[in-house]
Amino acid sequence: MLGDQHVNTLRTRSVLGETWRNMGSFHRAESSEAHILQVAIAVLGLSHPETLDAMVKLAWTCYDLRFYKQAEETRHKF
Repeated sequence: MLGDQHVNTLRTRSVLGETWRNMGSFHRAESSEAHILQVAIAVLGLSHPETLDAMVKLAWTCYDLRFYKQAEETRHKF
């Protein structure tokens, strides 16, 4: 069992969030991607590629939800 903070778990959850986004389930994707980003920052650090990927995916989902301010803040946060 890998656990919630394992990098492979983060990758799998990221794919699931992206799938939800592509299906139009933006709120579900946003919730998942926000969690992934929090865990990635805590476990991998700000400059890790997985963390940066999570940040970009969350920003795009926020944009899709028309949360423009949150999208911009997420994109420029790091």
